[in-house]
Formats: sequence, C-alpha cells, structure tokens
Amino acid sequence: MLCINLKLAWPSFILGIINGALKIGCMESNPSNQQSTPAKINVTFYFKQLESGNLVGEYFSAGMSERGTESADIIPNPRQDPHVPFEGKYKSSWWVEDADGSILEIKQIHPGFEIFKLTWRNKNQTIIFEGIGMRCGDMLIGEYHQL
Repeated sequence: MLCINLKLAWPSFILGIINGALKIGCMESNPSNQQSTPAKINVTFYFKQLESGNLVGEYFSAGMSERGTESADIIPNPRQDPHVPFEGKYKSSWWVEDADGSILEIKQIHPGFEIFKLTWRNKNQTIIFEGIGMRCGDMLIGEYHQL
C-alpha cells in the first residue's frame, strides 16, 4: 500500500511536489534588528470523510498540550467529481479564542498519488493556512502552516 511504503519518505516527497517548503521551528530570526519574532504555526493533521461528505479530524502543533478537533461541513457543488474523495469546499471550524471559522478548499494536485492542496480562508477571503495532504486509506493526512 502506498501510504505504508512512503511512511518515512512521504513528507519530503509531498513537499517536493509544491514549490517552496514549509517552515519548521519555534522562532524566526530577524538579523536586521536582532529581534526574534514568533514563528508561524505549523500543524500536523488528519481528516476522515463521513458518508455525508463532511470531514472530522484532529490536529496537533508545537506548544499544544493535547490534540485539537476540527470539523468541516461540505459546501454542495453539483460540478464536483464524486469520484475524488476529500476534494471540495467546506465550512471549517475548530476551537480557538476569537475564531470566526473559515472556508477550507481541498484540491487534488497529484491524482496518481492522491495528493491534495489545502487552503483555509477567513471571512475576508484572505488565506490564513495552507498545506498539503495525502490520502492513506480512508484518511487524509498531512500538515499545514499559517501564512
């Protein structure tokens, strides 16, 4: 099975498909004024798709003491290909203070390996998170980062 064969290599493989790399770390250095600023949030996640098309899952990020839950309700689209699991737009929600929710868009970018690009936008349509995931059985597993 693909997800087992790529168990250790899939993050590098996936990241190589999209131009750029996800930043990892707790602090980013600013050499011009020698001050440090907090790094953007990097998150590991999984989603399972329910029969209704909705998603449920969990996520984890450095600094969290436990996993968080996220759910996403599919936004119906008659032009969407029903044979491509996970692909579509969703109303996504998770618990954080002052959260208004967001729109999650999942697009398949590499059909042969079932690799997807994930983009979360706020109510102003500004991209707030972006990531990549790979289907493994009935789950979409990956990581995303704050922009």
